[in-house]
Amino acid sequence: MKLTSPEDMTDLSKLGSVLNEFEEKLIKEEKGRTYYHLVIAGEYSRGLLDKVEQAYRRAGWKNVTCRTSSENGERPGLTGLELSI
Repeated sequence: MKLTSPEDMTDLSKLGSVLNEFEEKLIKEEKGRTYYHLVIAGEYSRGLLDKVEQAYRRAGWKNVTCRTSSENGERPGLTGLELSI
C-alpha cells in the first residue's frame, strides 16, 4: 500500500500566481543589488513556499528564504521572499 506523503497533500495550484507576484515586485527593484526583500499579500502553505524557494535557487540565487509573517511571529497576512547572491 502506498501511503500519502506531505508532498501529495501540497496544493501547488497557486504556485504560478505567487511566482508572478514576486516577479512583478522584483522587476521594479533597483538593479545591481546583492540582496532583495519582497513582500506580497496573503499567507501560503509551507509546501508551496518550499517550491518558491526551489524555483529561485534554480534561477541562480544562492540564499533564498520564503516565509509568512506568521512564521516570523508577526501579524498574519503577508509572505516575504528574501533573495541574495
